[in-house]
Amino acid sequence: MNICSIPLTKKGAELAKLLPYEVIYPIADSLKDTIARQWEKRDALVLYLATGAAVRLIAPLIKDKQNDPSVVCVSEDGKVAVALLGGHSIPISANELAIEISQIIGTTPVITTATDLLDIPGLDILPNLYAEGDIAKVSKALVDRQPVNINCEDSWTLPISLTEACGDSKQNNTECTVVVTSKLDPSPKPREVYLRPRNLFLGVGTSKGAQYAELAELVKSTLLKTNLSIHSLASISTIAIRKDHPAVVELSQKLNIPISIYEPEELGDISMLVPNPSEVVENAVGTKSVAEACALKSSGLKGELVVEKVKSPNATVAIAKALFPKGTIRLVGLGPSGALDRSPRATRAVLQSEIIVGFSGYVDQAQDLITPFHQIERWPIGKEIERVESCFNHAALGREVALVCSGDAGIYAMASLVLEIANQNSDKPNIEVIPGITAALTTSSLLGAPLGHDHAILSLSDLHTPWQVIENRLRAALNADMVVVLYNPRSNERKAQFHNAMEIAKEIRGSDSLVGVVTDAYRDNQSIFSTTLAKLDEELVSMTTCLIIGSSKTISVSGYKDLLVTPRGYEI
Repeated sequence: MNICSIPLTKKGAELAKLLPYEVIYPIADSLKDTIARQWEKRDALVLYLATGAAVRLIAPLIKDKQNDPSVVCVSEDGKVAVALLGGHSIPISANELAIEISQIIGTTPVITTATDLLDIPGLDILPNLYAEGDIAKVSKALVDRQPVNINCEDSWTLPISLTEACGDSKQNNTECTVVVTSKLDPSPKPREVYLRPRNLFLGVGTSKGAQYAELAELVKSTLLKTNLSIHSLASISTIAIRKDHPAVVELSQKLNIPISIYEPEELGDISMLVPNPSEVVENAVGTKSVAEACALKSSGLKGELVVEKVKSPNATVAIAKALFPKGTIRLVGLGPSGALDRSPRATRAVLQSEIIVGFSGYVDQAQDLITPFHQIERWPIGKEIERVESCFNHAALGREVALVCSGDAGIYAMASLVLEIANQNSDKPNIEVIPGITAALTTSSLLGAPLGHDHAILSLSDLHTPWQVIENRLRAALNADMVVVLYNPRSNERKAQFHNAMEIAKEIRGSDSLVGVVTDAYRDNQSIFSTTLAKLDEELVSMTTCLIIGSSKTISVSGYKDLLVTPRGYEI
């Protein structure tokens, strides 16, 4: 996201620097000119002004909802963040941004969008759908809790929040209609909204000399002739040797859709199934088809070619149609505790997902982000495979799923299991891994800087790894004189493993080696202490403990209780 903060005063600049956005301060010339220069460059602007002043400054710049940036006003005392413009803009709405800011600096988000306040889905921000038509009247009907008819001309998975909000569309007094279609004509009538599913995949082939104007005209004319909406295009795809072709890149930028790239061997099987294979093309680029094969490849397992190859002198295009949107699984690391320890990227990932899945305790950790729009799945410990399979089942229907984890999703958490299963599945949903602050980093910060030099991280849980393997790795790390971080050290059922690990550490490092112990980091029952291996009371260690065994160079910091440091080796 391309977001910038524009504070006017020193106080505003201090607040702006707490947020993860570019800060323009001090302002070189007038505030009016500075905002004007940033207007078309940015996805969103954060202004540190009174809302009245902000309205006067941005009013001459406002053109339309599709192109204007979202604007949020933050008060100079940091108490409120007002979603001023673009409450439902894409790629980030002012409403989302106000909430994101509140999560970071503790402001109160001020949102006045009726649908959001009344738990009604915004028609113009539904995932994988583009809305056009009488959005205001249909939204008003939803806000007034009037039933709205849904007419699905295209087979497409609709958001749960939308189908629930539309209610019983079979009632006779239904005056408004939502039409789900990728057809260009007819256009929406009064009290109608057309939702364009992102179900069309454009395959493109070009010569080296193809120009953007020729390719753009070919795409436009093909869509018009086949009565398909340009707003239903989900992606452009082409062969790897054309990935940086200026015409393809510019088309992607102008349509604001991504490019998918395929090597010739990836298109091999599909190129045998297309209606217009070409040996000439095969001799030139190594596959019998580019446009048709790329379109089919991008559309997924159940996609079908709806527009066969269309040629111009220097370009070819073809269009395939998917039956379901491509789902997304977001693996979200929530960090150790609450909002202060959670990244803005993680906050955004949860807010933008339809379904939140996770161990009950981790779902509770994201409770402040859960809205009535979310479907929640809580799972017990021990059902990890079932938890992940549920995510894949939702994604197969085109849903956007957040699988939430404590700490970081890729460290002794669910990301590895998701990717292992994805490796075996023929259906490939989008997968995003959103990092979180790990237990090792949290523990190290509370203990000072014990990870200041080389270190190893090990889990003492032998549920999935044989104890002998764990012991061998532990001995190797200790013998290498590395600082060792231990996850999952001890539970009511697994006490012997931790005791054995401490005996091994004493044997290799000596009983006087320093050890730092943190339990329930940044939570209500947080406990921090440092001691030696000889003095460590094993009963104080549990499954929510993260423990750090120092190297031979690790020392206590004089005058600071429980702080440890492993020097980098600077001469001071």
